[in-house]
Amino acid sequence: MYPTAAKLIAALCLAVAVYFASEHVKSVFPPDMAFGIFSILNAAIAFGCGWVVVGRRAGRGFAGGVGNGLTGAAAALFWVLVLHSGRLMLSQALARRYDGPGEAVIAMVNQSIEWGTMALAHPPTLGALLIGGALTGLAAEFAARNWR
Repeated sequence: MYPTAAKLIAALCLAVAVYFASEHVKSVFPPDMAFGIFSILNAAIAFGCGWVVVGRRAGRGFAGGVGNGLTGAAAALFWVLVLHSGRLMLSQALARRYDGPGEAVIAMVNQSIEWGTMALAHPPTLGALLIGGALTGLAAEFAARNWR
């Protein structure tokens, strides 16, 4: 897994796209909710997904690049949901709100589904992920073709 320009470009572009999607999704949640470093953490996860998922597959054509970018955006969304629902589950488990580990994992999956549905039902968030993912794939393809 050696560094290439395509991996770096894919990682940076996907991080920016997910940062903007994270800023958009904040409007879906209650106004008194404290987000902290929510957008920055999501961008860091997207950076890793862009590097591993999109950057690794770059160089197979622009049509495939769009698909790779969308796959990277979906992977970033998945890992962001796992991270945040896992954090919530851990804090609730430490407060002894679950009877066992199975109940905690089921609650984590249900929370991921709920938050994912809320995010994808919000058009600006969905648009930022789709357009950002497609542009990420195209930028990675451009980098793979021109900077070897």
